[in-house]
Amino acid sequence: MPECHSSDLEDELEFVGPDATDNFDIEGYHESEMEIEDWEDELTPALMSGSAIRDWGMLRDQIKEDLKKNKMLPLSQVTKLMILSNFATLRLKGMLGVAASMEIARLWYNGKGTGTWFARGIRALARHYQIFEQLPKEKRGGVKSSLSFLEDESVQTRCRTWLSGLPSGHVTPRTFQSALGSTIFPELGITPKRPISERTASRWLIKLGWHHTVIHKGVYMDGHEREDVMKYRHEVYLPKMLDFEHRMVRFEGKELTRVEPSNLIPARQLKVYYHDECCFHASDNTSNAW
Repeated sequence: MPECHSSDLEDELEFVGPDATDNFDIEGYHESEMEIEDWEDELTPALMSGSAIRDWGMLRDQIKEDLKKNKMLPLSQVTKLMILSNFATLRLKGMLGVAASMEIARLWYNGKGTGTWFARGIRALARHYQIFEQLPKEKRGGVKSSLSFLEDESVQTRCRTWLSGLPSGHVTPRTFQSALGSTIFPELGITPKRPISERTASRWLIKLGWHHTVIHKGVYMDGHEREDVMKYRHEVYLPKMLDFEHRMVRFEGKELTRVEPSNLIPARQLKVYYHDECCFHASDNTSNAW
């Protein structure tokens, strides 16, 4: 794919922003967390249906046609379509989704801040448009629609209590998602319009302080091949054990016939108790954990 240089992008990308519109407020443009989560949650059933997804070249042409046909679109929708057009241009030039969204955010902000949250909204919007080929429905006007359930302190407290009660290695987005619908929300009297998705549960875990960790297996070296250890084993330990064997009961043959020790006088018979030092941990069979 062709390389894209940041210095050349500003001439090729189109923006409807502070320079073009006097009443446009970039800081106020941010989509709410719940709104972005709604966009992403809508993708799951659509992706599972196996619907065909058109490439960004065709989608960019469609976006430009939408802008030409709909001259009276609200500014918020025009803004989103322009963002998508710019995103499609960068993707076609070979940029990955994260890099493209961050570049648009950087140029839009004119260097004022990183625009990380804005970039995440761009990626969510792009994924939604690529699947449904239309803008998501706007849900502005109600305060409740812009708030995440996790902003409620009682929800945070109950979630942390439930997660802390799980054994080590048992915290996963799927178990957390299930608990939210079956235990946590019902106990708090919360009835969401639709179940919390596993993707949202994963983001909530991070916000609550959990971190996804890849478990690396190691090899324990106890030094049993060290020169001094081998000398002790051959010159002290094994000769001593051979001497002790004359005072131990032996079991010989396939039938494990019991053979009593001889020449015990004045020595006493010895019994051997073997100790298994193998140890296992809860995460031995898992490759990652929260």
